[in-house]
Amino acid sequence: MKELFAYFTAFKKRDPEFHEKFENFAFEEVFENSLLSKKESILVILASLIGCQSPKAFKKILKASLDMNITPVEVKQLLYQSVVYVGFGKAHNFFGVVSKVFDMKDIEYPLESQYVAKYEVNKNHFESFCFDDIYDGGLSECEKQLIAFSLLVSHGGCENQLESNIESNLAVGNDGEKLISVLRAILPYIGVPRASNALEIIKNRY
Repeated sequence: MKELFAYFTAFKKRDPEFHEKFENFAFEEVFENSLLSKKESILVILASLIGCQSPKAFKKILKASLDMNITPVEVKQLLYQSVVYVGFGKAHNFFGVVSKVFDMKDIEYPLESQYVAKYEVNKNHFESFCFDDIYDGGLSECEKQLIAFSLLVSHGGCENQLESNIESNLAVGNDGEKLISVLRAILPYIGVPRASNALEIIKNRY
């Protein structure tokens, strides 16, 4: 997974000692015995960087992710999903980052629509916004739930919603050990306190 750190070249030049230690920890040690696939690992890291509001790191890791066969459609779906959990006010900057990276990678934008809205006229707008699958095509239900978990943990202050999301993850086959693998993957970006809080909730629910 060290390929994800490929674009942090200025950081490596200015502080090679920390760069080496962080690279070994964030892109090697945390993935020992991980139950996540490479794709799942990349998706939850990207989601975490949106959740904890780190557009600069997101940009660098997004560039590496596209080199590692994460598709533009998958990035688009992750970005749209993030709006539900962090709001457009916080997601807005990442729309701009994605557009710039796609331009750099010569990815034609906008992408083909994946819109499959299921809204009903008399349905509660809050529920439809939060819980309907309005886009389809790139991500599986298991991946969507892992992304949601990562966004909630990284955003912080969402303990009640996190409990509900853990149940949703369990329902699609993402067990407690897999969620702990997510926490290990995103720990370098969110820090120990948020990861520890989420771990306690997993232990209480699983």
